[in-house]
Amino acid sequence: MRSLARRHNLKIVEDAAHCCPAYYKDNGKKAEDGRQKIEDSGQWSVVSGQWSADRGPISNLPSPISHLPSTINHQPSTINHATPYINPQPSTLNLLNNGWLPVGSPADISCYSFYANKTITTGEGGMACTANDEYADRMRIMSLHGISRDAWKRYTTEGSWYYEIIAPGFKYNMADIAAAIGLQQLRKAEVFHRRRIELAGQYRERLNEVEEIVLPQVRPDRIHSWHLYVIRLKLDRLNIDRAQFIEELTRRGVGTSVHWMPLHMHPYYGKTYGYAPEDLPMAWALYPEIITLPLYPNMTEGDVEYVCESIKDIVSRNRRWTAAKTSPHPFPFPQWGTGWPEVG
Repeated sequence: MRSLARRHNLKIVEDAAHCCPAYYKDNGKKAEDGRQKIEDSGQWSVVSGQWSADRGPISNLPSPISHLPSTINHQPSTINHATPYINPQPSTLNLLNNGWLPVGSPADISCYSFYANKTITTGEGGMACTANDEYADRMRIMSLHGISRDAWKRYTTEGSWYYEIIAPGFKYNMADIAAAIGLQQLRKAEVFHRRRIELAGQYRERLNEVEEIVLPQVRPDRIHSWHLYVIRLKLDRLNIDRAQFIEELTRRGVGTSVHWMPLHMHPYYGKTYGYAPEDLPMAWALYPEIITLPLYPNMTEGDVEYVCESIKDIVSRNRRWTAAKTSPHPFPFPQWGTGWPEVG
């Protein structure tokens, strides 16, 4: 975004609902517009999918976090092509949208993360893809101290000791060793993806009848990356909370995580911008109920079976036979067992 903002004299629109700090760029402002959009959407997702370029010349668009049911549907026809469009896709390398186009296809720049638990990895780091030579040159310069483009030749037979710093820059370049790992991973990306699809199917087959949890859904016009497999607990049907559920899984040797703690609930953002947890009610409501299950290509069918049997055992031991009489959930479940609602 910085590579475009100065060039086009643009502002950056932020969305405070992002749950992972990697998706958020602190611009010193409380994201009132983003908060209102989230509250108005009526969906269990970070955005309804109708984000317009009118809201800001350049948008750090809410990321289609890959445990949601489908990617946000940013149609190419709705994009103002006079406006640079950045599509952050940190976890969705293998995700396709309707029309079977790879996610990020209509964007001027698409960004991908290669962190260790992503669909492919370089250990750390990521990639920005663009067909615009000007944007690419600007990103290369900014990624290595603002050194001129010719400096990249320093490490070839055509190289020279001389270089110039022509702009403020960072130290964001990927190391050659990490890139070599990434090239090998990229060759296996489709194999990894097929295995993730198989494992997600095994989870669904084994857990589909467990009424105390909600499983992720995929729309028929989407191919999911299955970077994460996130279930949602129906806490009104259980005698334990999410933390206790995770403790029980840990005791059985099943590692889990939570993706993610809503960003506005972290101390820095709460203190700096005055957010209260209830300011983003959907994130606040969903956060106590979600658990990320193990999902990686080397998992075996036996591994999945063990995780699922552990979940069933915990549920059976902690089932609340009469649903708790609580105040209505701010975002009620769909029909029991039908999974996550669809994004518009």
